[in-house]
Amino acid sequence: MTGTDGYCAWAAAWRLATGTIFFVATELDAQLPTKADSTQLLAVTRSVLNAQSKILVNGNVEAALTGPGGVAVGHRTGARKGLERAAGLRQALVSAGHQYTSFEDAVTIVGLNVANDTAVLTVRYRVRFAHRTADPMSPKFVGETFNHDLVFRRDSAGWMLLSEREWTMSEHRHKEQPGVALPSVTVAPARAIRGQGGPPFNRNRSPASGGMAAIGNFASFDAVPRWRAGTFKPQLAVDYARRWSNAYGGGYNPAYPDFGPSWKNLWGAGNDCTNFASQIVAAGGWMQVMHPSLVTTDNHYWWMSDESSYSHSWSISHNFHWWMYYSGRGEFWHSFDAAGPGDVVQFDWGPNDQRIDHTMVMTSTDMYDWYLTGHSTDLEDEPLAAIGSRNPGMALYLFLMFYNY
Repeated sequence: MTGTDGYCAWAAAWRLATGTIFFVATELDAQLPTKADSTQLLAVTRSVLNAQSKILVNGNVEAALTGPGGVAVGHRTGARKGLERAAGLRQALVSAGHQYTSFEDAVTIVGLNVANDTAVLTVRYRVRFAHRTADPMSPKFVGETFNHDLVFRRDSAGWMLLSEREWTMSEHRHKEQPGVALPSVTVAPARAIRGQGGPPFNRNRSPASGGMAAIGNFASFDAVPRWRAGTFKPQLAVDYARRWSNAYGGGYNPAYPDFGPSWKNLWGAGNDCTNFASQIVAAGGWMQVMHPSLVTTDNHYWWMSDESSYSHSWSISHNFHWWMYYSGRGEFWHSFDAAGPGDVVQFDWGPNDQRIDHTMVMTSTDMYDWYLTGHSTDLEDEPLAAIGSRNPGMALYLFLMFYNY
């Protein structure tokens, strides 16, 4: 891999296992004076991120910090904030009925910037947790991939960790296209609380019974457009989401453009969330609707031709929100009580400006929580409780699928 924007040409991959580091270097950075320097940075990185995952399993910050395989003394001050962050996340998960019982993990080194005696190391941390609740229908595993920045300073004793930061999902925000002013969302955010009640959601309504012609101004369409007839099969959507989540390996589907953290976008976390959500619902049965003149900004259409020709509604969360609204293929809903696999969840990270920043698809639900899968960052069956803990102040928009549209 080759870095850009001031980062040096260094990439490495290493497999983490209890008590042992499996390290395979593909290019060794010329800015580090010795191989011992790179070995030290990698070892500290391994110990810090591994300790965070241990806390999510057992909740014991001090044991993760000072116990066997813990963080070396000189790095504990720099590591503590991240460990306490992990402890807060675990508390939120336990309060919502979740338990992580074990994990396996891996790190990819994707960027290093050395200036004088300071090094900023960017890594991609992939971890798979064994998961359970008291509900036997809960997902057995949760997969996560997050980027982390670790800042080191070199002194006479070597490199010392100063700080560690996990990239947040809320760093991905809606960006307006030049010259295209989109309206704010018009539906109220949904609340993810059990037992809210309300009328049941009818997923099996026929295309003629509602939908596009009934909920907006669609002068450019027939009352019941021919392309609208179809079926949505949630299990097909779920199977696709899990196959291509890349939360703990497997890669992205090469049949589609990759807007994620590939070689094209090595130093970022990517912006592939809506592209992937579109792929998921297409796998579930949503038919594409190509604009006859290939206009990309008309959100009444939704299509992907190739990496240079696709609608904004396919690839950008706010545009996708309006496509779903116009399509008549489901409804935005006020209560998560009716939510299930295949439904779409969108996020406004806040403060609530009624601009949609992120999109994921629900892949499971149980009596405790809802589980979401998506890209940027790559997550599989991530509990909504974990997303909420990491992103306080977020607003949720829930789109429930019609099985006949």
